[in-house]
Amino acid sequence: MEHLMQIPERIRNIAPAFMDELGARVSALRAEGADIINLGQGVPGFPPVAAAVEAARQALEEPSVHVYSGDAGLLPLREALSWWLAEHNDLATDPETEIMITAGANQGFMLALLTLLEPGDTVLLPSPFYFNHEMSLRIVGAVPVEVPLRQEAGFQLNMADLEPYLEVQPRAAVVVSPNNPTGAVYDPEELQMITSVLASRGVVTILDETYQAFLYDGARHYSPGSIPEAHPQVITVGSFSKTFSLAGWRVGYLIAEADFVEQAIKVQDSMLVCAPVISQRAALGALHTPAEELTARSNALAERRQVLAQRLAEIPHLDWHPTNGAYYAFVRAEGCLDSSALAWDLLERIHLAVVPGRYFGQNGEGYLRLSYGSVESWQLEEACRRLAEYYGPRRP
Repeated sequence: MEHLMQIPERIRNIAPAFMDELGARVSALRAEGADIINLGQGVPGFPPVAAAVEAARQALEEPSVHVYSGDAGLLPLREALSWWLAEHNDLATDPETEIMITAGANQGFMLALLTLLEPGDTVLLPSPFYFNHEMSLRIVGAVPVEVPLRQEAGFQLNMADLEPYLEVQPRAAVVVSPNNPTGAVYDPEELQMITSVLASRGVVTILDETYQAFLYDGARHYSPGSIPEAHPQVITVGSFSKTFSLAGWRVGYLIAEADFVEQAIKVQDSMLVCAPVISQRAALGALHTPAEELTARSNALAERRQVLAQRLAEIPHLDWHPTNGAYYAFVRAEGCLDSSALAWDLLERIHLAVVPGRYFGQNGEGYLRLSYGSVESWQLEEACRRLAEYYGPRRP
């Protein structure tokens, strides 16, 4: 009789990574000749910024690139990032003591949890949520508590939403703005109040601002770590993957007050030692990307967003209230009780890949996440034509 290794239930109870399953099926269908339109993967469809590629190319000949950096990352990168955050986020940081370079925002988030939480700690998770955040919380033995947000309110996070859940005495609250999966950009004044109230009650705000470069219709990104009195109770994670199209390079950052970073370095050393040095050098180059290059990318996404909004509005069975950030449409599917079954059916029948809302929490059931990040406008037109046909009168 075969004896399997004992795996803790907290790990076995986590659902398999859906994006891997989706990617495998998309690849298989394409190998059979299917014309797949992939609105599933959340990556921007732009090449890496030129400054990053050139910086990495020049660095390859340097011996220092092929050995470890310090656990916190290269100081020149932390200094440049400190300047960039001051310019773009009004966030003042000490690059020597308050910034760590990580292997992407996901690793930065896990690093924050491992440093901050005890097993059994409760963490508020506004829902719909980013599924990797919920997975990470369960992996470290924390208890995620969903805070439902409403489509009719634009999936905005308000203090009134959080207030009833403070009774569970949470250790932290996760805030993602601009949001994945909804694209909501939280109101700066509301976010300032939320962070201040949480800090006054000893609740840490963990902010993920991965999508901060993608804003539409005058929306403004706000970093709660810029609040002086709340700063000791705020952890910020971010990424070079989206803004600079460096997803495969795995480089991001964590920002917190100096004592937290000092403790997090211990975890970093045992988990990773350091982010890949060549990636750090690429990120350093990326921070010198001309503003007009980044603006052009954001403008291209805004055009795709407009096309998608117009076409989805013509399909009665689908409902999307366009939000002002990231590059996602979180679309309500009329009468849908099983978004996973619907998503797989769309892939098999009309060769359209999307992500089921159920993977973003209980409050996401009945929705589909469509990414317009890595497709052209004509592909969005075709995707909506297929959806209209799928929901047409001849649908069995």
